[in-house]
Amino acid sequence: MLCNRPVRIALRLKIPLALAVAALLAVPPSSAAAKPRLTVAPEVTAAPAKSLGIWSPSRFDSCPAALHNRYATRGPGGKLYPGWHSPVVRNPATGRRCTFGHEHGRDPRGSDLYRWAARHLGGGIPFGAASEALDAYAAANPGTTTRHEDHVGHKIEWQNDVRLLRRTRTDARRPIGVTCDFLTKLHQGSHSPDAFANNAHELIYAVRCDDGTRLLTTTFARISLKSRGLLETWASSNRIATPTGRRIASWNPSFSVLDPARYRDPALPSGLARTIDVCWAPSPPRSIALRSACDRATAYGTRTTPLPFDDPRSPFTGAHRETYFNQTTITNRKGPRRWYTDPYGRSASPKPFPGALCQLVSPANNTNRPALQSQSFGAERPYSARGVHAPN
Repeated sequence: MLCNRPVRIALRLKIPLALAVAALLAVPPSSAAAKPRLTVAPEVTAAPAKSLGIWSPSRFDSCPAALHNRYATRGPGGKLYPGWHSPVVRNPATGRRCTFGHEHGRDPRGSDLYRWAARHLGGGIPFGAASEALDAYAAANPGTTTRHEDHVGHKIEWQNDVRLLRRTRTDARRPIGVTCDFLTKLHQGSHSPDAFANNAHELIYAVRCDDGTRLLTTTFARISLKSRGLLETWASSNRIATPTGRRIASWNPSFSVLDPARYRDPALPSGLARTIDVCWAPSPPRSIALRSACDRATAYGTRTTPLPFDDPRSPFTGAHRETYFNQTTITNRKGPRRWYTDPYGRSASPKPFPGALCQLVSPANNTNRPALQSQSFGAERPYSARGVHAPN
């Protein structure tokens, strides 16, 4: 993967011409003049990544797959990857608005980091770049397990101008005099049993601070998933390290889902239970949040037939989330800005190798920072929209 080195790539076309032209010329209907256009340069002919074209509409979705595939962006290796789109768009074939049934979080074009991150990632915020790299890494390292995640779980969150705060003995919040911009893209599937069995999920993490701290990484993050009532917490602990174990950078954002469409039930063979089914259980839900959601699902007891888990009328969509920006530690003083790692952030080297992902790390050391107070964002802006439903 090349980063911060613009290149013109002509690859053998592996998708139908109509799809390629549509993907290359696509401009999301939600684009505004002040925002960067989510497009792929029209002079590039690109092969698709495996993550492109895997979504198809359900019985509740009115947008066709061909329209969905137009929301593609160039990514590592010049390939086409799926990228962010609005859950409701205008179908140029009909002139009417249609729904995809899923959302990808916050529009990344509003982030102060978007242009910087998109330039280094190949053209946009690609979904599935770590999986694509892992395929190449596995080909060069037989026995390595590959991993591909579904499309709907890719979620973007960002926050500009975050004043970092330190912890105090009295639990007061004190600014440390540093302001940062953050942008993340996590695959956070809250509808399937995948996260019960797999703890590796693709994470793009970008931070840029006015004290010189800069980090832009794409890795499979190791996630610890915990549930308490209706709240799911996804905690991560990540690092870039050399083969000898020397740490170059570490970061540990956490994520939560406030309305997951599933929960874990060890008594079931798959371990998967549907949250919506609780609303028609003999015993009423105990938590206030769950009781309120079930009131909506059951139309306050007047709907006696249980809803399917993927029905748009279900309040359990996984669209209400929160992100916690915690510590970002750089120990790269006088080091290179580009480190190449395997898809898990290991084997860091200044030189690329098969299946490597390029990570941007500022040549700095910020270990003199005090321990930071975790700061949460996103709970006030759920991403529910018309037609959004599980799986999402």
